[in-house]
Amino acid sequence: ALPPSAVAAEIHHGDPSYTLPAGQEVKTDLIVAGERVRIDGDVDGDLIVFSSSVTVNGHIKGDILGFGQEIQVNGLVDGNVRVWCQSLSLNSTVAKNVMSWSERTELAEKASVGGTMTLFTGSSELDGRVAGDVLAYTGDLDINGTLGGDANIRGDRLTIGPTAQILGHTTYRGRRQPQISEGAKLANPVDVTLTKRGPNYGQIAYYWHQ
Repeated sequence: ALPPSAVAAEIHHGDPSYTLPAGQEVKTDLIVAGERVRIDGDVDGDLIVFSSSVTVNGHIKGDILGFGQEIQVNGLVDGNVRVWCQSLSLNSTVAKNVMSWSERTELAEKASVGGTMTLFTGSSELDGRVAGDVLAYTGDLDINGTLGGDANIRGDRLTIGPTAQILGHTTYRGRRQPQISEGAKLANPVDVTLTKRGPNYGQIAYYWHQ
């Protein structure tokens, strides 16, 4: 099922774990699976990983495509990050976009995303910088960093902290009033739409869920 370009990729199966040591470089895409995966070296292409625990400390010059339980990115990523996991922790610079399907996503204070951020999460905390737009479908969202574009948020709880700065428009649709700190710097007032509790019989999604 892999694309033709994957024929030239390096493929590794951990026994049970896999480590790319610091100082080593994979000159093509790297596809790896194992109980634990640690990337301390550099990958001159995409990193495609299947593991319950993933730690990336090296430089990824392409994209990261991850499937696992815990994924931690500490190294520079020149491309995109797209993951399906229980927990995603971003502690570095991602040059392009981030898309996360996870129980929890954290963007650390010193971390940054050069493009957009799309979240389908149970809870998220954005303490770093996102240059583009943020689209979030989440239970809880805490914003303490800087958003350079618009924020479109649907969820149960939104908290905008005292160190938050949103340069675009913020749209929030949820069940509770958002908590907005007086110290937050917002270019525009938050557009809030409160939804009623209980099933919405007027939406097809209700019947599809049933």
